[in-house]
Amino acid sequence: MVSAKLHDALAKYTAGNNMILRPFPNPGGPNTHKRNETTPDGRSFEDLTAQQPSNFDPTIQYEDDQLLKLNIVGTISGGAKEDRQILLCKVDEAPRTDLGYSPIPVFGNKKQCVVAIVVDAVCYGDSATADWHLSRRTAALEHLHRSTATGFGTINPEYYGAWVLEAYDSAANLPGYKRYIGVILREHLEGESIRGLCEREEDDEGVGRLTVRPNPVLRAATDGGVIMVDPSYQVRHEITMQVMHGVVTNEHSGVRQTMLDAPDVMVVLRRRGERLETPQAVLLGTLDTEMRYMRWDGERYYQDAHDRRPRGDKPLHPFDRFTHNDFEFLDGWYDVDWCYENRFKLDAWMLRQFGLMDEPKEQRRYLTWEELRDVDRDVTGSRNSRLIEAFAFIAKGGTRGFPDCSLPAIPSRPPPKASSVITPMFGYFRHQIMAKNLQAWHYRRSALWQVLEQVITDVPPELKELGLERRAALARVVATHNLSAANIDLNHGGLKERVLTRFHEILASRGHSESRKRKRDESDV
Repeated sequence: MVSAKLHDALAKYTAGNNMILRPFPNPGGPNTHKRNETTPDGRSFEDLTAQQPSNFDPTIQYEDDQLLKLNIVGTISGGAKEDRQILLCKVDEAPRTDLGYSPIPVFGNKKQCVVAIVVDAVCYGDSATADWHLSRRTAALEHLHRSTATGFGTINPEYYGAWVLEAYDSAANLPGYKRYIGVILREHLEGESIRGLCEREEDDEGVGRLTVRPNPVLRAATDGGVIMVDPSYQVRHEITMQVMHGVVTNEHSGVRQTMLDAPDVMVVLRRRGERLETPQAVLLGTLDTEMRYMRWDGERYYQDAHDRRPRGDKPLHPFDRFTHNDFEFLDGWYDVDWCYENRFKLDAWMLRQFGLMDEPKEQRRYLTWEELRDVDRDVTGSRNSRLIEAFAFIAKGGTRGFPDCSLPAIPSRPPPKASSVITPMFGYFRHQIMAKNLQAWHYRRSALWQVLEQVITDVPPELKELGLERRAALARVVATHNLSAANIDLNHGGLKERVLTRFHEILASRGHSESRKRKRDESDV
């Protein structure tokens, strides 16, 4: 049964109502919260409600041109069973003062709405939890916005700042008292979430995989038209690529995504009042984030000089960021055949799309674990096992049926053109720590070093430009010996010949396969 207190609170968030918001320029650091408050006459939150968010000063007065006036169009998510209320709103009047956020769009000719996330302690039932949710969400968006990582061309929605709604409940519940409610404003995205495009199978032992709905999903647009979201095989792979790139880019900026879930990934086809030529992925799960590498001094964020986790000058390669478990809640979205025992195909897909990690330094888009960890740290183990299986699958032509994806808007700058040329510098094989060890240790002249150096520098002229599958074959040889380096005698007789022979066998098998394919193609003409 809905209490009278909750009923009064929810009544303010129904369609047709207006909200006048005042700025909340300093909502506090991440994960801050307060104790449940009492009123001057000693009544607790259990009797009434929280009076205001932490760090908010109600005595500060704002001019009319600094206030934001919204009209509620409808509820996106909310009601008595939800804590935060997510409202679709039109801007009747935007502030004429620059508050440092993205410009807030008035509804106007482009029919742009905004989304108001209302963090009302009455709907939460707990003042401290509401405070914590407000600070956690705003901290992530504030930091990303200041890092120019929100809005078009990123994986994050446009951020319009934190605000406060001044409200009065009925005299029976709050006689003579005001309440101040935290509100987060962000861009309205038109499309559908991955969860809305899929069904989830029932699984008693874990999370059931997603299966894509057979027909496109239709959604009403704010311009009066209809948006059709068609989750084709190509679109699903494009969205997955954008999500992976967006997450590692966010984390390079200092905001780590702790969980990826299907309802929190939007497939967007209309934003900023314009229809998009290609779908874009946008992350909404700001509650499932944590601030990394940053500290809060009460007023601002600053770099933590004592944090030993190096960040590097580029994002981490998605292969090194994501394991199969990170995408457990999205299993089936990209391909239902990539679940369970076939999860290695996701690894192969990441290497195909984001690079085999053998590119020259000037053409790298990402860093790898070898470059982020200490030189003495071993980076083999399960990681190399994944590499070996994925490289073998690519070398056998297993990824030929995978769609080729691009990043149309993420990142905003076009990526450098990838090279298929094997560089003669062994250190560029960044997917194996053994390169660094062999350069520094006493067995610099070992057979293993000699054979790998020979393969890289003395390949026949016809192999100077290796395709994806041959590069993967070479990478598999390197990764295999990286994994077993601790268990073999590097100076054992015949090792050089065996490794070189194995590598040429792989190349020869690829050559015969390609020759047979060409003959079949010619016979079909």
